Amino acid sequence: MLLVSHPIFSSIGCLIVKFSIWGVSNMKKVADSPVQQQEIVNAHFQSLSMEWKEIYTRSDVQAETIRDRHAAVLDWIDSLALEPASKVLEIGCGAAFMAIALAQRGFRVYAIDSVESMVEQARRNAVESRITVSRSTWCSQSA
Repeated sequence: MLLVSHPIFSSIGCLIVKFSIWGVSNMKKVADSPVQQQEIVNAHFQSLSMEWKEIYTRSDVQAETIRDRHAAVLDWIDSLALEPASKVLEIGCGAAFMAIALAQRGFRVYAIDSVESMVEQARRNAVESRITVSRSTWCSQSA
């Protein structure tokens, strides 16, 4: 199983490749607890959920950086020469562009996100890309 978050689990048959596309450093509010921190992060990504589709077509530096990171991760995963139909878990899938690219490479992808609007965007993007979607595959905290 490939987990798209930290190579620490490779010794137990898992590989995690987490990368951050959007930093949360521009958030002004400071949280007192992990639950409050997660709520701030969720609100941030909730506010950006409709922008993810266009980020891959814009021509600014931020969009180019995101596309370059996306390509670098996919190149690295390709270099692993994983077996066809290997299971992949993407944690914090957002709009699922990475999950979709991995599914198109023949992996069985499970994608999760804590923001419901991102999960809905992920479902729409997967359907538009002709990727088979099941409820158990795309889930949020409320699912």
